[in-house]
Amino acid sequence: MSVTQTDPPPRPPLLDQVIRFLVWFTVLGFIATPLVVLTMTYGHVLGSVAGRNNDRFQQILEQAGPRDEPASKPGIVTSVLDKERGRQIARLRALTGRPEMASGTTASLQIIAVAFDSTKPGGGGTSSQARQAVDQDGYRILQLDLKQAPRDAVVIIADQPIRWRLQGLTPGSAPRVGFEGYAAFDVSDAQPGSLAGFRIGAFGAPSFARPVDPTGGEVSNRQGLCTSLQNWADHFGLPFDAIRYTLLLNPSRITPTSGLAQSDGSTDKTMYAGDLDRLCKQRARR
Repeated sequence: MSVTQTDPPPRPPLLDQVIRFLVWFTVLGFIATPLVVLTMTYGHVLGSVAGRNNDRFQQILEQAGPRDEPASKPGIVTSVLDKERGRQIARLRALTGRPEMASGTTASLQIIAVAFDSTKPGGGGTSSQARQAVDQDGYRILQLDLKQAPRDAVVIIADQPIRWRLQGLTPGSAPRVGFEGYAAFDVSDAQPGSLAGFRIGAFGAPSFARPVDPTGGEVSNRQGLCTSLQNWADHFGLPFDAIRYTLLLNPSRITPTSGLAQSDGSTDKTMYAGDLDRLCKQRARR
């Protein structure tokens, strides 16, 4: 059997080549377009992530480097640092006894509010100002003598910074002195465990009573006082009818007694248990 050589197939005409090129170009275009879109999308996402990482890294570098510390809270800048206030609160807490030591150790509760109708005395001043002293750090100096009321708990309410010189607290006695109000306070001649507690706005307390006449003015003053009375009565383990309230103006010395609190200031308001009960029942109905 013989094999004869065949002629090569003829080349497709030019039109066929063009059509074939366009077909393959279209097919490749359909395949490549999604790949290009995906590449661009992932590139944008990765670029954003990298940008955020770079921003975070820049923040870390800025935090690690030296910088001026901003104020911890917006408002008026003073020279009192948070650490100083923390040490002050820690010292007062060290002077404060456990609540179990205060509960059930007194027969009655005197709430003494202290208010001032004038600014702190300077170099001169009126006769009422002349007897009042102010320490270099801005605390008024007041004396609280507890010798004549050994069975009474005493709570001071004040809105100005006062440094109290306590007298009449015997070593080892139950804590029976408390403090409330907006401004910071300090005590001298106090021993560990001698204070019953404190609630001060400048120390972070969210609510506190004001040294005002609760029968007049804003209803919130009545509400604040009644809440304070009940809290302190519960703290000392006393019924509500064991409380009396005195508002003193411009004192420098205070001596609680079995009756009214004595002072070198003036007595603006005195309320006994019945008055306070009516006041707080009225407050509760509002």
